[in-house]
Amino acid sequence: MRIKKFMMAGVLAMGSAVASAGASAHDATVLQFNRWLPPTHFVQTEILDVWAANVAKATEGRVQVQMTASPLGPPNRSFDLVRSGVAQAAWGATGYTANRFVTGQSVELPFKTTTGEALSVAYWRIHNKYFTPAKEYAGVKLLSLHVQPPGEIYSARAKLTSPADLEGLKIRIPNPATSELLKAYGGVGVSQPSSKAYELLSNGVIDGTFLTPDAVVQFNMTNLIKHQLTVEGGFFNAGFFLIMNQKVWDGLSDKDQKAIEAVSGEAFAKLAGRVWDREAARSEKILQESGVVKTLLKGEQAAQLKEKMIGMDDEWVKAVEKKGVDGRAALDALNDEVANYKVVD
Repeated sequence: MRIKKFMMAGVLAMGSAVASAGASAHDATVLQFNRWLPPTHFVQTEILDVWAANVAKATEGRVQVQMTASPLGPPNRSFDLVRSGVAQAAWGATGYTANRFVTGQSVELPFKTTTGEALSVAYWRIHNKYFTPAKEYAGVKLLSLHVQPPGEIYSARAKLTSPADLEGLKIRIPNPATSELLKAYGGVGVSQPSSKAYELLSNGVIDGTFLTPDAVVQFNMTNLIKHQLTVEGGFFNAGFFLIMNQKVWDGLSDKDQKAIEAVSGEAFAKLAGRVWDREAARSEKILQESGVVKTLLKGEQAAQLKEKMIGMDDEWVKAVEKKGVDGRAALDALNDEVANYKVVD
C-alpha cells in the first residue's frame, strides 16, 4: 500500500481507539482533523471522537483520524483550511461565514423543530435531494450535515419576558436568521463564535446571547446568566458540516470511501443530533436549578412573533432560487421530514 502521511507537529494521536483498528499508522492514511473545540467538550468527546473511532473501525485501520493539539485556524476558517489542504478534515458551523452556505440557512430559520435529531436527519436528506445544484461545498468532500437543538436567548442582566425587551440590547448572534430577528425588535447584533460569549458577557461588551442551554453550561456561563427567553420550535438553529479534503478523498480506495460514508452521512447526523439533544436537556435542568428565570412565549405573544418572522422563509426561498434551488419545495420537504420523524430510544 502506498504510504500517505498528512501529519504535522502538534497533532495528538487517537490512542487505543485507532491502535485497535487493525493497521499501524505506517500503513494508514492519517487525516489531520482541525480541532478548535476544547478537548473535553461533549461535541468533541461524544460526537467527533466517536466518528473518528468509527472511521478507523470501518476501514479496518486503513484510514485514521488524528485531532490537532491546537486549532490550525479560527472556527470560521474550517472550510478553507480543508479545501486548501492545511487540514485534511474538519467540523464547522455554516453560520460562522455569512452568506456562504445559503442553503444551510433553511435549518437556521426559527420555529423549525423541537429536537436536533429530527432536523439533523432531515437536513442531510433534503441537502442531497435539493441543495446539491448550489455547489456550496465544491472543493471538499461533504461527509455530513447536522444541527444543534433549538436555540434560545439569554441575558446576564436585562430582564427578558418578551421580544420587545430586546430593544437596545447588544446580543451575540450566530447566524443571519438571528441577526434578522434581532433587527426586527430593535436589538444590536454582535457576530462572534459561541466560545467568545463568556468573555463578552463578563466584560459587559454584550448584554446577552443566542445559545442553547448546553452551551451556557459548557462555557461556564451558568452564574452569569439571569434570564432565558424561549419559544416552541426555537428562535433559531445552527447548521454544521463535516468535510474532508477532496484530493485526499479521491486518493482513498472505493472500499474505504464506502466504509467512511457508512459511518458519516445520515448516521453521523443522527448521532450528533441525539447526543446534543440529550446534553441540552441535562443542561436545561442545571440552569433552572441555578435560578435562571425562564420565560416561554406562548399564546398571543408566540403568535405575534411568528407573524413578524414569517417573511424570513420567503426571503430564503428567493435567495436559493438564485443558486438554482427550488426553495419552496425544499422547505416544504424539510418541514415534512421533521414532522414525520420519530425519535426512537
